[in-house]
Amino acid sequence: MEAFVGFASSFFRYLIFSFIFFWFGYWVIKIATLGRYPRTINPKRADCADYELVSTLGLLTAVGMLILAFKILP
Repeated sequence: MEAFVGFASSFFRYLIFSFIFFWFGYWVIKIATLGRYPRTINPKRADCADYELVSTLGLLTAVGMLILAFKILP
């Protein structure tokens, strides 16, 4: 049971970090660089560090949006 819970938690962490936060970061970079970067979203042609950087930026964007929403709303 412990192995299943560990697998499920790591799978959901991977899913959230690699897909949801990636797209937040992808659009932030696309808007900030006026569509120049990131050039590809194909994992075979992109560098692994690029994916992690874009996902980290997406995470920071999501956290910033939550903080901003809580500051604006009473």
